[in-house]
Amino acid sequence: MKFKTAYDIIAHILGLQQLPEKDNIYINNNTKKRYIRTKWGFEPTEKHNLKVRILKLEHIIENLNREIDELRFDNDALIRKHEGLRKQLGMSQEYTKRMKKEKGFINKLLKEVLDKNVALDKKYKRLLKSKENTDKQLENLKSSKKHLLEQYNNLVEKNREQKKHLQELQKALESLKEKCN
Repeated sequence: MKFKTAYDIIAHILGLQQLPEKDNIYINNNTKKRYIRTKWGFEPTEKHNLKVRILKLEHIIENLNREIDELRFDNDALIRKHEGLRKQLGMSQEYTKRMKKEKGFINKLLKEVLDKNVALDKKYKRLLKSKENTDKQLENLKSSKKHLLEQYNNLVEKNREQKKHLQELQKALESLKEKCN
């Protein structure tokens, strides 16, 4: 390679190659950036070419505007989602309130039913005890009846015997009357 100037040596060290159509424009093959040769060294071409700088800035502005539009769209979507979630939360809170009221009503009914069940259980126990008492009284009455029947049968037997004795006494009296007469 031939070096004509000191700039050629510096360009070679920096990895720049001169463009054949322009004397003072160089390109970096790795980054594809263009540089212009000035009396102070090499500077990016954008720095000296306002048109290129304006195009690059316009490109940056377009990208930023696109990003802003995307962010607005995302923001609007998030706002809609937030409003939907807020409505859903409101409906959930209303549902929760209704369920609490219904739960209170059901708890009240359940308490009434439990109270009635307790009262019926107590009444059943009283009736069961009353039945047991009645059964005991019935057993006592049956045994009393049996005892009274035995006494009655004994009394009837005594009464028969006494009637027999009375009849015998009357016969004896009549036979004595006949003998006396």
